[in-house]
Amino acid sequence: MTRRMAPATTCLLALAALGGGCGGPPAPDLPPGAPPGYEALRETFGPADFGPLQGRIVVLDPGHGGHFRGALGPNGLTEAEVNLGVALHLRGLLEWAGAGVHLTRTADRDFLTPADSTLAGDLAFRVSFTDSIQPDVFLSIHHNSNASYDPTINETQTYHPLGADGASLDLARAIHRHLVKNLEIAPARILPGNFRVLRDATVPAVLGEPAMISHPGVADLLSRAAKQRLEAEAYFLGLLEYFAAGDPGWQALQPDTLTVGPAGSDLKWVFAPERRPGAGAEGSPAGDPASFSLELDGRTVAHRRSLDGGTVQWTAPPQAGGVAAELVLRGSNLAGRAAPVQRTWLRPAAATVLQMTVTLDGPGTDGSLALVSWLTPTGAPPPAGRITWPGGATVAAHPHGVPEALLSADDLSGAPAFLAADSTAVSIEIATAALPAGWQWTAVAGPPPAEPWRARLVNDQPPSPPAGRVAIPRRDGGTALWTAAGRKALARGPAGDGSRTDPPVTIALAPSLERLTFVIDPAGGGADADRTGPGGLRGAEVNLGTARQLVRLLQGLGATAVLTRDGSAVLGGTAKISLAERVEADFFLTIGRSAHPDTARLFHHPGSRMGQPWAAATDSALSLLWTAGVRTTVGPSWAYLLRHTSCPALEVHLPHATTMSDGLRLAGPAWQAAEARALLRGIVGAVTPDLLKHYESAVLDRLTARNGGDPGRTWGTIDGQLPWYPLAPVGPGPGEALVSWGEPGLPLGGDGHVLEYHDGHGWSMGRLQRSGSAWDYVEIRKRPARRR
Repeated sequence: MTRRMAPATTCLLALAALGGGCGGPPAPDLPPGAPPGYEALRETFGPADFGPLQGRIVVLDPGHGGHFRGALGPNGLTEAEVNLGVALHLRGLLEWAGAGVHLTRTADRDFLTPADSTLAGDLAFRVSFTDSIQPDVFLSIHHNSNASYDPTINETQTYHPLGADGASLDLARAIHRHLVKNLEIAPARILPGNFRVLRDATVPAVLGEPAMISHPGVADLLSRAAKQRLEAEAYFLGLLEYFAAGDPGWQALQPDTLTVGPAGSDLKWVFAPERRPGAGAEGSPAGDPASFSLELDGRTVAHRRSLDGGTVQWTAPPQAGGVAAELVLRGSNLAGRAAPVQRTWLRPAAATVLQMTVTLDGPGTDGSLALVSWLTPTGAPPPAGRITWPGGATVAAHPHGVPEALLSADDLSGAPAFLAADSTAVSIEIATAALPAGWQWTAVAGPPPAEPWRARLVNDQPPSPPAGRVAIPRRDGGTALWTAAGRKALARGPAGDGSRTDPPVTIALAPSLERLTFVIDPAGGGADADRTGPGGLRGAEVNLGTARQLVRLLQGLGATAVLTRDGSAVLGGTAKISLAERVEADFFLTIGRSAHPDTARLFHHPGSRMGQPWAAATDSALSLLWTAGVRTTVGPSWAYLLRHTSCPALEVHLPHATTMSDGLRLAGPAWQAAEARALLRGIVGAVTPDLLKHYESAVLDRLTARNGGDPGRTWGTIDGQLPWYPLAPVGPGPGEALVSWGEPGLPLGGDGHVLEYHDGHGWSMGRLQRSGSAWDYVEIRKRPARRR
């Protein structure tokens, strides 16, 4: 490990006088390829230049350390030791210039604990360490690599937080300029990054990757203290340039989170030429009023400024829709240095009016029930409390609870009152309704679904009234099917069959997937075909079809699923990561096509704790889809999307068509749905392996055989949520390799699932009933196909 040298002042004074770095031995003969850089410092500096750094507070984060070695050079040099060596040299320079410096580590160590031995825990410590200090800037020092140790690859990369367009971007530009000028490595890029230490930074932050330590020449040079010092000097000059233009900020005269009442709220901010009073050189530039802008949820809003231009004022209206809003204030000083973006969250005040609907299933007496539901006019959540009636009924209300209850109509006499836990005065507006004659409420036991139940009538009954989440209506005569996302369907018979005393039970199809959010990324689109097969079939089209089918399956299981594209329009990599952050994704999956016709390729980031298990589970699932002719490979990748998503991410590249029969198969919804079922099984295997024991494929194979050899005209829906298409037996053409496939299955735990089945003979609905280890299809209703 390189130690900081004590006589740093002597070396730097020599630099100021001679205009170069302290020399070392000449570089050895290097292999052909990209130049390694690091020849000499191309700029001069000395104590007379250090005024802007005086009094500044800087946190330096030497990446990796201890258990986490980082990249490895071909000579055995570890990234962790180089990062620390550069940081120690840089600390000496900054302290000499009058800055206060804090390092996240000063030795070869990590921040693992017995309670948390993960990389996430190590990174969380670095973030919390920085938060506790609240420095003026944060700089994380790293060195990049490529797995092949290719000497033709060398690049300088400087990262700023994804979505940052203010002080962090200014800091990245300043540092990048001096890294490029003094290290002389090309190409060189400034990039948005979603690394944990950048994503969670609350101050201007940059992560530097000045060179590829996997490059043999770079690894040799960075083994020397002089070259680590050269890199530190380039960083130092970047920080000096950044602070030379001032370090402005905003002083908010209200909390960062503000509750806006019915009359609105006045907000005010003052532009401060320096965020840290007394730091830097005298005479820091004042604010530039022309640069000030205020946005409410991305929409520019007009604001007021004081006569001297240094104060911004705005009046927040009551929050429409009852949802929180984000207010963003931007501005720069007259030197063009951006102040850190000032964010204020506007939270609506708790609603003071409750709109209640009481829907009775009878005249209101003699054992009738009522579904009581409530909402607020603006959509704002009600305060926590209880709703009570003089007749004796009472129900709890919670801002995030289920806003309905099934109560006895006998107990609802008199006007209800809302007793808020915080004593907020809440008035109640009541509307009454009644179920049509013959309909009765029945409670649904178990955790309610996220949305109300929906009716699918079977026996040609007239349209049913709306259902709730905790109760469904039933009527004399006929059977109705009720469905809800993430729930096994309820097929209920006439109201006289004991429904009052034997309520149906809601059963989650995949409880561990509910309330998870998935971003599904179909590769290609636009001009990017992502492989083209015979007949012009674009891989991008197949990817989108499979992605759409997977979204339907995930949503049917109660999860949230979002596509990065739903047509030919394409998002860039940073926009995809921003989307994943905005929706707070739990998993990110890219679906693409492989360059190898007989190989499916899976990639995960090696630093992701869930990435490798997810890839392994998907590998196992795909082996059920292709029973012969296709192999699957799994490996690590440092691709941009895998590296920068904050959630587990996986790239799956499936075989594309190489023959006309392949193209017919891949272009059809049956195959795309089968790929989606395999990918879903991989997700289930990673998230909740116990659910795999409830997976069923035999029943789907049996239904495929039952369709009479016309799978192209057959499809079904299980529990009203899960689409199913049988695989069409498209055979190989002359001279083509035989690829066979199987059924990946669906999660069908328990008994009594409802299948709606469409084929060339018409439509039918029935129950899937277990018979020992097999399944029977018990038909409830059938409708023949119309004759033309």
